[in-house]
Amino acid sequence: MLLFFDCLVPGAVDDVTLTVVDHDTIRVTWRPPEKPNGRITQYNVTYNTADENLTRSVSTDGELTVDINNLTPNTTYYIFVTAKTSKGFGRRGKMVNAATRK
Repeated sequence: MLLFFDCLVPGAVDDVTLTVVDHDTIRVTWRPPEKPNGRITQYNVTYNTADENLTRSVSTDGELTVDINNLTPNTTYYIFVTAKTSKGFGRRGKMVNAATRK
């Protein structure tokens, strides 16, 4: 039996916490979306700075935390998380920011 939510992508990942680990690492932790609409198979953590045209991302296989390494010291990063099911990626979650240490 196919349930209605099986036809939808996941909801937004809005509960995201950032922890500055050191001068070039930020730890990103999040909770699954309130409406997963199926089994979450992957998360993408997307990040950039205000003056960067390049957006980068890190993927996980369903883990709820990731360390972003090799960042520029004393720089603010803007980060959001998206969830994926077999139907695709959900919409972008709430953007949060943190600055690496000097």
